[in-house]
Amino acid sequence: MINIATCDGGRSGLKFSKLPAFLVACLWLGTLWPMQAGVMAAEGEGETETPGGAEDTSSTIVYDHEFFSRYPNAVSVLDLIRRIPSGQRILDASGDNSGRGFSSNNDLILINGKRMSGKSNDSESALGRITVDQVTRIEIIRGSSPDIKISSQESIINIVTNGAAGKGSGSWRADARIVRGRDADPAGFLSYGGKIGALDYFVSVEAIPKQRKDIRQENFFDPGGGFTIRLDEINFHDDNEYKLSSNLTYTIGNGDTIRLNSTYTDRRTADRTSGILSTPDAGGALVPAGISRRIETSGKPEWEIGGDYETTFGDDLSFRLLGLHSETDSTSGQREDFLITGVEPEDDFVIIFSEFSTESIARASLTWNIDAAHDLEFGTEVALNKVDSSLEFLLRQGGVLVPQPVDAANVTVKEFRDESFVIHTWKINGKMSLDSQIYSEFSRITQNGVGVDVSRDFFFLRPSFDYRYNISPSDQLQISLRRDIGQLNFGDFASSASGDDQVVGGNADLVPWKRWDIEASFEHRLANDGGRIKLSLEQRFYQDRIELIEVSPGVSGVGNVGSGRLTEIALDGSFRLAMLGLPNVLVEPRVAYIPTRVTDPFTGQRRLFNGWNDYYAKIRFRHDISDWGLSYGGEVANYGGWSFFDIDERIDFPSRTRLDLFAEQKIFAGLILRVDAENLTDRREGRVREFFAGGVAGGLLTNTEQRDRSLGRWFTIGLKGVF
Repeated sequence: MINIATCDGGRSGLKFSKLPAFLVACLWLGTLWPMQAGVMAAEGEGETETPGGAEDTSSTIVYDHEFFSRYPNAVSVLDLIRRIPSGQRILDASGDNSGRGFSSNNDLILINGKRMSGKSNDSESALGRITVDQVTRIEIIRGSSPDIKISSQESIINIVTNGAAGKGSGSWRADARIVRGRDADPAGFLSYGGKIGALDYFVSVEAIPKQRKDIRQENFFDPGGGFTIRLDEINFHDDNEYKLSSNLTYTIGNGDTIRLNSTYTDRRTADRTSGILSTPDAGGALVPAGISRRIETSGKPEWEIGGDYETTFGDDLSFRLLGLHSETDSTSGQREDFLITGVEPEDDFVIIFSEFSTESIARASLTWNIDAAHDLEFGTEVALNKVDSSLEFLLRQGGVLVPQPVDAANVTVKEFRDESFVIHTWKINGKMSLDSQIYSEFSRITQNGVGVDVSRDFFFLRPSFDYRYNISPSDQLQISLRRDIGQLNFGDFASSASGDDQVVGGNADLVPWKRWDIEASFEHRLANDGGRIKLSLEQRFYQDRIELIEVSPGVSGVGNVGSGRLTEIALDGSFRLAMLGLPNVLVEPRVAYIPTRVTDPFTGQRRLFNGWNDYYAKIRFRHDISDWGLSYGGEVANYGGWSFFDIDERIDFPSRTRLDLFAEQKIFAGLILRVDAENLTDRREGRVREFFAGGVAGGLLTNTEQRDRSLGRWFTIGLKGVF
């Protein structure tokens, strides 16, 4: 199976051991050797067809009902994709679609050959709403697709539904999430889809609670290393998300299509933390000194509606119009009494932040199929964006909370953006193809607020070239060169609050980062749907890299720090263990080394990117026993340590390991029982935080905080089925 995974997780670093990555690599090679030996022997005997309903061509792999029938406990098409070698990798690589504009959408999923026009309502979410009996086939497209122009080296998933007239079906799931010290939290999912005349529809509603009980211990030390305070905390975290989504497709009599996608999401979080402070007495014994209380809340309701219309002119020309509007209303608050001295808590500080944002987009494009070798698409996209943000910071002084002056506390940011593009797809011959793109982007950003009245214009060109060479039906070489421009987070123009009780200054002078990306990869597919192995190398060269800087005297905020560099070397694969007599066991390892370099604006020293670890290793596996209706598997991952630098502090985080397991069993009447066990290693999230008077560079160390945090283990048990 063909699929490409991008690296995920954070990146940045402490000193760490590479032993976990080495062990995963050894396990991987030990698994691959007998498999590859068998594949080489099979390939040496002549041409073979991929069995089990997987039709294999040089650029596309097709899975049909013969493949579907192997997995009686698969409910949605998402369940099937996760059983395809590298299918989960493609889902992971689809990435974050939260950037502004359609061109920032990194969705690698098509439904009936078309990409969805939504962003929050993305295609991966839609896959969970499509039941297995509504699917004709699943295609893994290794080459270029005329319906999805994306400058990447990733494979594409296309889901072809059957669209039977009058046929409708749905799926459901009911779960209970269990964590230590908390009541079981119910969760659920309900979807239904079908066809009424010329209208295809899918609708779903979902409740996603995520509760947790964290146990933390923080020890504080003076500059000489002397122990001063111990804080033992219990944190109750509540996270409740509710989501309503729909996808409608109407086919006009002449074959033209109109699609409408909408979603509404409401997410609310609350963290309530209580602690006991202790100090050492003259003999070094801990003596209770008091209690503390901290409360953090947030809310984020958002809705989005998007649609597109497509028509054709003869056999060679097609026109597409897309539109989208979304609104997000975010609020958050923090308050804390570090040492309660009275009967009731008296907050040491109160931080209240709110942000309301809107985005409206219209995009029109014309595609010309010049001949069998050339496709040309050109068009333009116009977008209007607006963000209103407000920050209120109160600090206890003289026994009362006093509002504190904060620069850029109330800011309105507006953007008008026009993006025109030309995309050329050239099938050079039966083995080679070249995708060429050039985007011209003009934007005008205005900022208004107290002491801020700025308007700035930006213009950028973004060319890219993606070359693919199918050396053989099993081997593919890809080389890419791209120019990329970052999208500014308008929230960085205004002051906000960090999770550590600090005000983050706004920066009206922030400009987008620019970078050149060079990427090369080699992929080999194993015979008989055995999987694939891929080696990739990527180099990114940044200009105006965005990190924390000093935006005003003594206050840090997001800003540009100059040049930066990222190198990624990744080896990953996806293998069925057929050569070991286990054809329904799927093993997917990945090891990535990602060194980064940038000049720290506070110390002047070269270091890793803020908040990035420079390696990770993971291995995912699953085993399906179809005769029993049983599936089980899991994932173990190790991430390197990382560091965070601010104007007057440095925080170091150690490496961490996590283990998740699951099991599914078909029981009766089509019901499927599923159990998930997450974070079985009880991953610890420690950190060492140092504070400096006069700045992190050459300043005087004032105190050190060492934290150990236990997240606990989480268990989910539930039932799911179709109707």
